[in-house]
Amino acid sequence: MTKPIEFLVGKIGHFIKNFIKVSARAVDPYTDEKDRKKFIDELCNKIRNEYESPYIAMKLLSYKLLSPDQSEASNSLDAMDICVRKCGSRVVNEIGKYKFLNQFIRLLSPKYQGFETSSEVKEKAIRVLFSWKQSMKHVEKLQQVYNKLKEQDIIEDDPELEIDIPQVPKTPPRLASFEDEEKSQLLDELLKSKNPEDLQAANRLIKSMVRSDEQKMIKTMERRQLMETAQNYAQLLQEMLGKKPDDLTGIFSLEPEYNSEDLTILNEMQQWLLTTRPTLFRYASEAAETQDDSLEQILSLNDAINKALQTYDEKMKMPQLKAEENGLKQHNEKNNGQNHELQPRNMDDVDLLSIFSPAMTRKDYVKPPKNNLNNSKNNEIDSILQNLENFRFDQSSTKSVRFQTESFSIEDTPSTVADLTISTTQTPIIYMNHDLIKGILYPATYPNAKNGNVIYFVSVISITNPNACINIKLRMSAISNKVQAKLLPSSTTSLAAFHPLHPTPTISQVLMILPSNKEVDKIELSYEFTYESTEPHWLSGKFSLKIDK
Repeated sequence: MTKPIEFLVGKIGHFIKNFIKVSARAVDPYTDEKDRKKFIDELCNKIRNEYESPYIAMKLLSYKLLSPDQSEASNSLDAMDICVRKCGSRVVNEIGKYKFLNQFIRLLSPKYQGFETSSEVKEKAIRVLFSWKQSMKHVEKLQQVYNKLKEQDIIEDDPELEIDIPQVPKTPPRLASFEDEEKSQLLDELLKSKNPEDLQAANRLIKSMVRSDEQKMIKTMERRQLMETAQNYAQLLQEMLGKKPDDLTGIFSLEPEYNSEDLTILNEMQQWLLTTRPTLFRYASEAAETQDDSLEQILSLNDAINKALQTYDEKMKMPQLKAEENGLKQHNEKNNGQNHELQPRNMDDVDLLSIFSPAMTRKDYVKPPKNNLNNSKNNEIDSILQNLENFRFDQSSTKSVRFQTESFSIEDTPSTVADLTISTTQTPIIYMNHDLIKGILYPATYPNAKNGNVIYFVSVISITNPNACINIKLRMSAISNKVQAKLLPSSTTSLAAFHPLHPTPTISQVLMILPSNKEVDKIELSYEFTYESTEPHWLSGKFSLKIDK
């Protein structure tokens, strides 16, 4: 019995909505041919990259095949054939199912819709079936359906194909962790046994092997997502650092090359790429050991990251070092009583400016009278002394400024959550409470902290999603400039699927808070939480913390 479409929607969740939209536009008779090609390519990308996609795509296209609009049915055949040619073995399993091939029987047979189907659509459907039959001779059900249609004279003769027949290889069996020879032999022996205890042991072994297979899939997804993000960051960093002024106005502009927002983005991407490189080295080592084909891609990505980081150092760090060196040199010259005239830092700048700047005229120097010179010097000294007399230092204000410039030091930063002691007297704060997601802040203390003004919390996020979660990321920031907040990175970015009989998976992070002064008794914080499961999720909000004196 065929299950209703509601079962399909419940099984694949949000994917179905996107697939309905893309597949509908791909076969819509009113879609422009250029756009139709774009939507079919998008459909093929989903089939290649998403686990459930072959089943969903072929299911939706097979429904469109029986559309009363013959143009839509013809477009469905074209889309199916392109998916087979581009995706190959990813769709073979779906094509080799009777519930898919039955749609062709309904389309061609006079017993069903044969009289309503136009001759053009029939001819195209027969050509597609024959092409698949020749390219996928290992698919038995496809051979059976085509031969049955030919025996009943629904297909009279094999069509002559004007295009090449795609060669689709046989799909290798998905063994995953079952390829372990020892486990396979043990499982085979246990299943042959009639002892109930052996059968229970076989059941446990199967579950552990399936769980291992799921973990491998999660790691593969996580690796792919991280590599895509790293590729995008390296490319964006290279583009932002490589941009040059288009005209002379940009060359001689007094405005800085990068604004504060650009600098923040550049620094964040550089730090992220630096912390990602060890993970890429681990991926490369694992790929080399298993002779994985992705090794070349990982090494190529590592080269791109190294190039982007080198460009960052040249553009951002070297000018800063030169500026510090020039500043130190000028400071020494000033202390040694040397000439205070401004000297050019770079002769290239002089060449450029000398070309486009007007010639400077020098006025004749007129020696002032001696009396005027002495009066001028005395007036200048009196003015300086008067300014010093009026200038007063506020002792309390200097203390406030000194406290405000404090920041988190290495001595005040714990290496792990285990270094903190959770408070048993203070009440935890629930700062995030959404469907399947809960975030709690536990007040804590750090015994080794040097700065007694730093306040510590442990953020614990629990996820009860029945699907595995990857790319988990939490950001926190203080809304007021009177407070500094720093969230230390977590040890993992993925969690296994939640099971009611197993402990709830959690992610813990250390939150450090430093008020600007001791008068601050309430802190406003904002958070942003993102993760990916069956679809990307983004949560954000604000909350308040009271500081115990």
